[in-house]
Order: sequence, then structure tokens, then C-alpha cells
Amino acid sequence: MTLGIIIALIAGSFVAMQVVFNSRMGEHTGSWLTTTIVLGLGAIASLTISLLVEGTGGYHLENMKGWYWISGAIGVGVVFSLMQGIKFLGPTFSTSIVLTSQLSFALFMGFPWLFWTRED
Repeated sequence: MTLGIIIALIAGSFVAMQVVFNSRMGEHTGSWLTTTIVLGLGAIASLTISLLVEGTGGYHLENMKGWYWISGAIGVGVVFSLMQGIKFLGPTFSTSIVLTSQLSFALFMGFPWLFWTRED
């Protein structure tokens, strides 16, 4: 459990840093290009690390359910919406609202009769 807490804290730090980087980059390139760059570089980095750490053994894409493929579009929504929120509200207030929304939605999604979640 301790390791999970530490990793979650690190993830929160990464999100805060990413928000600042995206905001600064968006000032120079625009929201859509920044979203493209951020997600493109993230995809390249993730693929490279995945291949180095896990090899190709986990690449069984034929077993993926069709609706899993929309996660990339959700990622576009995340990055673009965050950047727009920061543009209008500033980083601190926008991030506070995003975290509140995220916690509320996670609570809602956690009910076993909704969406794809289940209690084990």
C-alpha cells in the first residue's frame, strides 16, 4: 500500500508539471498543436519504454475490446480541456476544479452497476 501511495504522489507531481509545460507550450504553438506534440511524444516514449522493459510479449491487440480504442480520443480531450481551463482560469484554480471533477467522476464510476467497473 505504501508503494501505491508513493507512486500516486509521483503521478500527481507529474500531472502538475505537465499542466505547466502544456500551458507554456500552448502560448507559442496553440492548443491543438500542443495537444498533438504532447500526445505524440508521450506515445513514442511509452512505446519505447514498453519495448525496452516488457518486450513484445504483451502486444496482443487482437484480444482488445473495440471500445478500448477510444482511449486516445479521451486523452486528446484531457490535454485540450486542461489547456483551455488554464487559459481561462489559471493553473491553480483550473487544476483544483479538474481534481474535484476527477474524484467525483471516479466515485460515480466506482459503483459496480455502472459502466465497465466491477467489484472484486
